[in-house]
Amino acid sequence: MKILINSEIDFDKKKVANIFFVNEGKILILKRNSSGKNFGKFNLPGGKIDSGETPLMAALRELKEETGIKIDYANFFRKTIKDDKIIYHFFYFSEKRPEVYLNNEHSSYKWVSFKEFIKKDTIYNKEEFLLFKQIYEKRY
Repeated sequence: MKILINSEIDFDKKKVANIFFVNEGKILILKRNSSGKNFGKFNLPGGKIDSGETPLMAALRELKEETGIKIDYANFFRKTIKDDKIIYHFFYFSEKRPEVYLNNEHSSYKWVSFKEFIKKDTIYNKEEFLLFKQIYEKRY
């Protein structure tokens, strides 16, 4: 199992943490439920960084809240900016594939290949997919 976590703390920008989680060549994606922002779209596990949290702490918390998966650490990988609103820091983690237990924010999850991932209706832009592709191809 491989996990990449993206996030950042910057006072002018939205603070989020998302995880690019790969196991045996498959990426974990979650489908947003039928209410709220980005409903019905697929995304990676993640969300807002709470006050007092580091990006890594937020990413690990969000992963556990949304999927029931608990990990204790990850290694830094990459930093990017989206639409000049969000800064992401990516971290890397590897372990066996766990069971996924969704919370009420998502209606389903899938383990998909990278080719399947880029065909899904997601919240990500072309620049982010290019980064994901680079990360994915480096490892598979």
